[in-house]
Amino acid sequence: MVGAFLLFLPQIDRGLGLAWLGDIIPIMIFIILALGLNIVVGYAGLLDLGYAAFFAIGAYTAGMLSSTHLSGQFGSNFQLSFWLVIWIAAAVAAMFGIILGAPTLPLRGDYLAIVTLGFGEIVPILFTNLDAVDWIKTSTGEPLNLTGGDPGISAIAPPFLPIVQRLDGSGAMIIELIGFVLVVLAALYLVRRVLDDERAARKSTTLTKIVGGLLAVFLLYAFFYGTDIGGTPLAIPGTSGAGQFLPTERTPWYYLIIVIFGFSIFFINRLRRSRLGRAWMAMREDELAAASMGIDLVRTKLLAFALGATFSGFGGAFYGAYLGSITPSSFQFDKSVLILCMVILGGLGNIPGVILGGLIIVSADIFFLNRLTDLLKQIASNSNNEALANFKASDYRLMLFGIVLVIMMLVRPEGLVPSARRRAELHADEETARHENASAFDVEHNNAQLSTE
Repeated sequence: MVGAFLLFLPQIDRGLGLAWLGDIIPIMIFIILALGLNIVVGYAGLLDLGYAAFFAIGAYTAGMLSSTHLSGQFGSNFQLSFWLVIWIAAAVAAMFGIILGAPTLPLRGDYLAIVTLGFGEIVPILFTNLDAVDWIKTSTGEPLNLTGGDPGISAIAPPFLPIVQRLDGSGAMIIELIGFVLVVLAALYLVRRVLDDERAARKSTTLTKIVGGLLAVFLLYAFFYGTDIGGTPLAIPGTSGAGQFLPTERTPWYYLIIVIFGFSIFFINRLRRSRLGRAWMAMREDELAAASMGIDLVRTKLLAFALGATFSGFGGAFYGAYLGSITPSSFQFDKSVLILCMVILGGLGNIPGVILGGLIIVSADIFFLNRLTDLLKQIASNSNNEALANFKASDYRLMLFGIVLVIMMLVRPEGLVPSARRRAELHADEETARHENASAFDVEHNNAQLSTE
């Protein structure tokens, strides 16, 4: 039911004239970021207050490689395809996750939070100031403008379908076909592993087979539908491939972010149930006990930082291509707070909870606060109220999120939809007290019966 709704949401949005896709796409981006942060905070128990830095790294990697910002300074117009850049951005973000994780291995709690907070503050400042790298000269002899400074990077190339644009024997075609083979082999491996696990658990494999078939159709469409073969497009007569994603047409962007979202959920869920996921949870509960049981804490922590940053890199690359431009001001500390609020509100360590928290927090930030401001301005225009006319609800967003966090910590620290393990950890004392009270009641009851007899 949910899958069908998501599949036909653009048609429903267009039919009802809601024009909500422009708000839904950023919401999905931040939910993907929250799923990545959930690996670090929810599974591994490592408090990361600088997660937006990896978001920035992914976006700037896409900006540098998918535009002529760098190559143009050397007299070239070279730029890479989005379909390759998104993987490079994820890998670069993962590498910086390891760079952050390595010096923080001995740290815990507040000290770890302070270091990650510092990292999150340093990255936007670096991107602001790396607009004149003196030790690298361009073709005109000027210092290299690496990040664009305050204006950032613009003219980032959007995705283009089909991925294999023409079968002409060129080097680009060979690289694209190699990419197709690698993606198909990876998809076959993943589907086969899921089928083997379901057969071992004696579960139905029907849904996995259907999803695998849909995945095969999607890959064929993405790589070859509309490919130019000797001047003739490989498509149904009267139709063509999606072509270049346009900023004014939200539907292709929506389906792309849904595919990334589905991939993220699948991969993170597999991680959670893997040996590595169990090691994360053991480390979160008690590092000393986990180390005593043979868990390599160094490797486990570094993988948590790297894999959490990977999904932030995916989101950053999509974000940069979707907007077409990026600036350092888009990746300040408030973004890290926003993403952390999503994880805490929804429920640490639980994928459905994180999705719910993301829907609530980002919808309030992007959708409801802006519309509340518009509503108040409309009321002010009718009542000539100057205070309402100048009121902007979005200016109080951080205060709102702070209040939400305080209330959640006091009332429901495990989140709205916590995992069973997390709920048991936070309410262990209550369960112990309940059992002790029950035991005391049983003893008193038995003593009363004996005295009566």
